[in-house]
Amino acid sequence: MSLPVAEFSEPKEVTDMLRAKSALEEYAISMELIRECFPERRGLEIYLQDDPDEAGITCVILEVVLPESMPFEVLNERRDMYYTERRRRLPALQWPICGLSVDFA
Repeated sequence: MSLPVAEFSEPKEVTDMLRAKSALEEYAISMELIRECFPERRGLEIYLQDDPDEAGITCVILEVVLPESMPFEVLNERRDMYYTERRRRLPALQWPICGLSVDFA
């Protein structure tokens, strides 16, 4: 289910994992960056995903839903802006819990 960022609430299992991994700050900053870097988003899905290559590793996926008409160059610029700013705001973060994903609708 896809909801605009202002209207979403993360599933309880996501909140529980963020607390358990002490990743609430990373999550809050990631959400703030999604608001800043993807203003034309149509929705956002938040869910847990197990790492297919590493047993016991689970990530919080923040899947931004963008318009199908968004040019590839703009998408790349926005994604670069997101990761650059995340590194600036969370310089000590070595193993991120929150992962960015993009879908189109």
